[in-house]
Amino acid sequence: MKIIFVLLIAATLVAAISYGIANYLVYVILDRNGKHKESTDVLSKDPEEVKLGIRLLCGTEEWQEEFREKSEIWSLKSKDGLCLRGRFISAATHNYAIICHGFTGKYTEVLGRAEHFYRKGFCVLTPDARAHGESEGQFRGMGWLEIDDILLWIEKIIEFDKDAKILLFGQSMGAATVINVSGEKLPDNV
Repeated sequence: MKIIFVLLIAATLVAAISYGIANYLVYVILDRNGKHKESTDVLSKDPEEVKLGIRLLCGTEEWQEEFREKSEIWSLKSKDGLCLRGRFISAATHNYAIICHGFTGKYTEVLGRAEHFYRKGFCVLTPDARAHGESEGQFRGMGWLEIDDILLWIEKIIEFDKDAKILLFGQSMGAATVINVSGEKLPDNV
């Protein structure tokens, strides 16, 4: 009887400690207002490599200015009532690219990719994921909660252009989002 009591106490302690660690990690990493530090460190100290990396991520300064001038803010309500926002730049085409950013990022993180697709003749949508950038939300979904959000962005594009052909692209957590969305029943436009 004593052994069962000791095992029960040990199991309770392990469960309590596990719960505490999990709760801490959720609020430090996934909570938008958590203590997670957004890293600004770079892998290289060579100024030319840093400049190249920034250009690949954010695009040229000319493109950033062009994007600010020509793009418009799109928004929609998520299934759980959050206001999600993204930037859309139109081209004279039925080809669209939805480009998803990474963890703790926002649409500006994928402007280099947006420039690439835009120059190839795509209309480009760069949504801020929930709890990122200008989108509402407290918790980051790490690509899982964003599945329904991307499906709504797809619907919005199809409402805008019923002949749309949509490409999904993501980097880092955005890639996880795109992979997760790819497992869903998607419209033929994608």
